[in-house]
Amino acid sequence: MLEVVQASDIVRTSLTTLWSGVAGFVPRFIAALVVFLVGWLIAVLLGKLAYHIVRVLHLDNGLTKVGFRRAWERSGFRLDTPKLFYELVKWFFIVVFLMAATNILNLTQVSDFLQTVVLYLPNVIIAAVILLIGLVWFEPRIGRAPESEKGTTPSSSMILTSPGFAHGGVIPAKFTCSGGDINPELLIQNVPEGTASLALIMDDPDAPRGTFTHWTVWGIDPATSLIREESVPPGAIEGGTGFGRPGYGGPCPPPGKPHRYYFRLFALDVVPDIEAGASREELEKAMNGHIVAQTELMGTFGR
Repeated sequence: MLEVVQASDIVRTSLTTLWSGVAGFVPRFIAALVVFLVGWLIAVLLGKLAYHIVRVLHLDNGLTKVGFRRAWERSGFRLDTPKLFYELVKWFFIVVFLMAATNILNLTQVSDFLQTVVLYLPNVIIAAVILLIGLVWFEPRIGRAPESEKGTTPSSSMILTSPGFAHGGVIPAKFTCSGGDINPELLIQNVPEGTASLALIMDDPDAPRGTFTHWTVWGIDPATSLIREESVPPGAIEGGTGFGRPGYGGPCPPPGKPHRYYFRLFALDVVPDIEAGASREELEKAMNGHIVAQTELMGTFGR
């Protein structure tokens, strides 16, 4: 009988200890989960705020002028600056709130690791900036004669505009799939001396599946100052697009927030030796090492 009582006491003590542990853990778990979920929402909102601030400040244009965009993209990557800042800000705060949640759960080792990651981020950012500066400094000097020998002007001096819309403005429907789906009129100024040809690429970096190419044209006479509506300069060649056919394809985003559409103009020291209908990748390969100057015009459109 005594043994039965002792066994009963042991079971009761074990259950009491287990219940105490569960009763103490559940509130902490719920609190940690709430902190993390609220933190996730805050991180997304702050990321979107950073996205819109970068767009309002036209940081893309600044990076293009100092050469960051060209150096980055010629390294094989597509640079979407607003989206990059969105992801950086969002994940930074997600890690911060995850660290707070692990502290609530007394997961000391996990919390210490996350704190190390957060504290190490500034070093990563500094290293990335140094890498970009190196790309900008050395990239123009690889496989190219000095600018003084070419007699060219700085890349920021070339200008591309349109009478149809201002830089950063809304693209009229007539130039989209919702209207006539014709190319807008484009004005070209300050083409550098020594330019052998011009090339034009239009794309949408906000497309759901990544950058979507709407228009590629090369072999444009460097003396060209006007590309008229619904036309291609005499002698110029059109290449492939994301639509699976050569020629202009206007903005046609899915319903939702407006997309950005970039008209990228390149001054080249060669005439690309590629066939009509060639892909954007083939055009970029032919331009590699031959870009004298570049500029861009950006418009938005949404449905």
